[in-house]
Amino acid sequence: MAVIVAISPGFTVVGFAVQLIVGGSIDAAGSAGSPITFTSARDSTIGGISASSSSPQVADWDSIVLNNAGSVFQYCNFSYSGYNGDPAITIGGNVANTTIDHSTFFDNAMGVDASNAGSSTTITNDRFYANAGGGVVDYPLYIDTNVSLDDTNSFTDLAGASPNTY
Repeated sequence: MAVIVAISPGFTVVGFAVQLIVGGSIDAAGSAGSPITFTSARDSTIGGISASSSSPQVADWDSIVLNNAGSVFQYCNFSYSGYNGDPAITIGGNVANTTIDHSTFFDNAMGVDASNAGSSTTITNDRFYANAGGGVVDYPLYIDTNVSLDDTNSFTDLAGASPNTY
């Protein structure tokens, strides 16, 4: 039986140079008023968390790698990932039924790598900005034809005007 890790709305997950490899699935369903945040241990802007006196930056933590179907990320914020040039989320080989919805990816080496995602993977209502900070591919989003992607996603700079650098 695969393990499901449930993360409560409003929870903050901090990382520092680590990669989270998931053999089960993650249920990270935040809400508009209480998003779930994945960020650097140096990010003192989220709940006063601080592992050092320095400012957070791209590549402070590595990534989340999904190796099983069924993960859900709704109303999540991802920032400062990419320790090895990896994206905030990598959907592993032919992993299906992953949902990323109403989430924000900013200041990461790369937002999401869904280039090997299986069928029924959906990426909708998300915002990607200020990514491509030294990733291997330097894209905010990397997808395959199996991924459902529509025009509800946005790709801009912090002000919402300029496109990502990729």
